[in-house]
Amino acid sequence: MWIGATDDAGEVVAKHRVAANCKFSRDEANDWVRGGFSAPS
Repeated sequence: MWIGATDDAGEVVAKHRVAANCKFSRDEANDWVRGGFSAPS
């Protein structure tokens, strides 16, 4: 499974492989963005 982020132009700015059971809450997703889209631990 992958998580990813795109910018307003539709360009991929981050893409990371994650475990199939990975779930982000809204707060966790916001922290991921603020943290520069680093690979989840």
